[in-house]
Amino acid sequence: MLPLLLILNEIADGISEREWALPATAFESDDSEIEFSGQISVRAEVRRDPGFLSIQISAMGPIVCSCARCLEVIADQVQAESSMVFEEGKDQDPSNPVWRAEEGAIDLSGDVRDILVLELPSKPLCRADCRGLCIGCGANLNQGACACRTDETDPRWAALRALRGPSPEAPDA
Repeated sequence: MLPLLLILNEIADGISEREWALPATAFESDDSEIEFSGQISVRAEVRRDPGFLSIQISAMGPIVCSCARCLEVIADQVQAESSMVFEEGKDQDPSNPVWRAEEGAIDLSGDVRDILVLELPSKPLCRADCRGLCIGCGANLNQGACACRTDETDPRWAALRALRGPSPEAPDA
């Protein structure tokens, strides 16, 4: 992973901005179903006050994945934002990110990767009304109906159907 370094000596008191454009390979996902593609843009708005550093990060990049229902390849954008505060000093509170003046830089690459991965869709869809694949023949139902019979029912339900009696909507199987 390429480092996204904020060089502390280059940051003046007040508000400043930093921007990076990184290749997709810099933020590979652990999820093999979704891949980053193209350029990932990262922007950081940094506010430096005596003893504190406040950072607002926004990142955006294209992804390529398969629809969870019909398996069509889809291209989409993922966008994420986060903010963090660093305090100059010693490691007293483990929940507080601390930077030390002698370190000279803060690497944001892990934080940016984390916020991007958290925004990846858990079930990407090519469209909200995707009909998916036929469970019988595997045809993509978005492209039209398949030739499978829809009136067939699972034979394991036959005993329950016999208890209920004949149904006017369903033919006897």
